[in-house]
Amino acid sequence: MTGTAAAVASPVDFGRYGDYTVKRPATPDGSFQRPVYPFTGRITADGASGYPAEPGRYHLYVSLACPWAHRSVIVRRLMGLEDVISLSVVDPVRDGRGWAFRDGPGYTPDPVNGFTLIRQAYDATEPGYDGHISVPVLWDRRTSRIVSNNFPDITIDLDTQFGAWAAPGIDLYPPALRTQIDELNERVYTDVNNGVYQCGFATSQAAYDAAVARLFATLDDLDRRLAGSPTTPTCGPTPATSTSSQRSARPRTSITSSATTSAPTPASTRPASSRPARCWTGRPRTTATACPAENARSQPHLLRLCVMITSVLWRFARRKVVGGVGCVSSI
Repeated sequence: MTGTAAAVASPVDFGRYGDYTVKRPATPDGSFQRPVYPFTGRITADGASGYPAEPGRYHLYVSLACPWAHRSVIVRRLMGLEDVISLSVVDPVRDGRGWAFRDGPGYTPDPVNGFTLIRQAYDATEPGYDGHISVPVLWDRRTSRIVSNNFPDITIDLDTQFGAWAAPGIDLYPPALRTQIDELNERVYTDVNNGVYQCGFATSQAAYDAAVARLFATLDDLDRRLAGSPTTPTCGPTPATSTSSQRSARPRTSITSSATTSAPTPASTRPASSRPARCWTGRPRTTATACPAENARSQPHLLRLCVMITSVLWRFARRKVVGGVGCVSSI
């Protein structure tokens, strides 16, 4: 890329381009179905896949506002690969054109190809591409095409195929635990990560109710898993009433109305002394125990779970009602 001025996209313009919408197939029952990831190349240390692990060859396009891209950014940093795999960040705000390159706080123009929109990387790889545009994107400088936009594969390849350049002593995907990690990741992805989308983008009450039941049943199981692990610190004493019974007592929400049968007193209106400090799990923090998120670095094999649950909580924090339908803001 040459020239004195880097190319950037024009400013965000919702009036002209509208909101970005996920291109996804319609389902008869009103449930959300995630678009498939079209590019699923793999990097291998020996190059057998056609994409050998090499320093300086690959580039990551990410958005810091996208939880699906967070794990790639985190793993790249933990593995000490910042000088091996370059990275650039897009504008966190997107209109109907999708992710774009602009110059601002925390994001920059594209230093590799001079793209102004991420969709140009998709079109360069598959001319005429008209599907969903997502990040992270792993780009191959040598072939000038996308290797993968499948976030789990990118994460695993960064951890397992760049050992020759990675920081010593870091293994986020231990061979002895891979079966368990894969099984847990599949459930968390299906019922939690994608589960919040199945709740937020459901177009029928039945689909919404089924997705909510799966989501909170899985969160309950994960609570029990974390509470019962001998290597995982807890964030405070477990309440006498089970989490499941507490959740079942919550007012039922309809996707066609933002109203509920009762409204608990907002935490912000309670006296400060009655609001105990809480960690990211929502449990009261105590001086005798620490939050799991604070101990993630000392327990690398738990990092994946910490990142995924944190992503879910972030999306719930941005929950809103649009046009009378409860949905999760797609950021």
